[in-house]
Order: sequence, then structure tokens, then C-alpha cells
Amino acid sequence: MCSLDYYRSKNIIIENNICHNNQHGAIGVGGITGPKWHNHGNTGAEVEGAIVRRNIIYYGVPYGIGGGIFLMGAKACKVHNNTVYGAGIHVKTGG
Repeated sequence: MCSLDYYRSKNIIIENNICHNNQHGAIGVGGITGPKWHNHGNTGAEVEGAIVRRNIIYYGVPYGIGGGIFLMGAKACKVHNNTVYGAGIHVKTGG
């Protein structure tokens, strides 16, 4: 099981993780803090230039929300070549 949350980050790579049966989200990019903690470049984004790739997220039993990959307050980020199976929400963006 893993739950990875990244904020106040720039140009990071999140890859080759295996996450399973998380109660909430498995990989979160941004969406945790408020404007006070946004990146030091004062761009209004919590995370910039992140790449989320080649991760496996799966759920064998229902845990309610059970999410996959979340991006909120993220700018110029890429999500590709991930496998998400059995999650209530696969990929969600906003903010």
C-alpha cells in the first residue's frame, strides 16, 4: 500500500510505484496547501512540471473513495503510462 502526496515541488518525477487498496487517493500532486505555501516562483501553482508515469494502482476490495491519481493546483504536469484498476476515481484534476 502507498499514498504519495507531493506539494511545493517543481520538476519531479513520480514513477514505478505500486499502490493498492488505499482508502483515499494513491498519488496526489498538489491540492494540499493554500496560496501561502505555493511555489516560490509566485505562479499560483503548488506543483509545476511534475511527471507521473509507469505507476500501478489497484484495488481488490472496495474502500469507499479509493482514488487513483489526483492533480489539483498543478501546472504543466504530465500523467502517462499508468495503470489504474478498480478505483472509484481514476484520474481527477481541478484547482
